[in-house]
Amino acid sequence: MCSRCFELDRRSLLAGGGALAATMATGIAQARVRPPTWFR
Repeated sequence: MCSRCFELDRRSLLAGGGALAATMATGIAQARVRPPTWFR
């Protein structure tokens, strides 16, 4: 794999991971503020 392709792949992977982490953090924050119904 050429270095430029590797750099592009790593950058897209990093962006995807950041978006996933942001989504998970938002979901955890919402779950913490409003307890889910199955928590009983």
